[in-house]
Amino acid sequence: MLQDPSSPNGLFSPTQTLFQKQPECDRCCFYTRNPLLYCAVHPMGSDGVCSTFENDPAVDAEIQTYQQKQQEQWAKESN
Repeated sequence: MLQDPSSPNGLFSPTQTLFQKQPECDRCCFYTRNPLLYCAVHPMGSDGVCSTFENDPAVDAEIQTYQQKQQEQWAKESN
């Protein structure tokens, strides 16, 4: 069982958030895309500044493809 010294009973409650996902997590190669375990390197979370962030090139490609499709759709709609 996970322990939390700041909790009255010393344990994490089931509804307590263990990890707050950072904005850059979505673009990191260590991001698991699992709502129960965001990060493979820091499963208990980081202090807000991640020292192990590594940009995932596959995500950059997905974003670029999405933006291109969006622009194509807007071009079709405007004609």
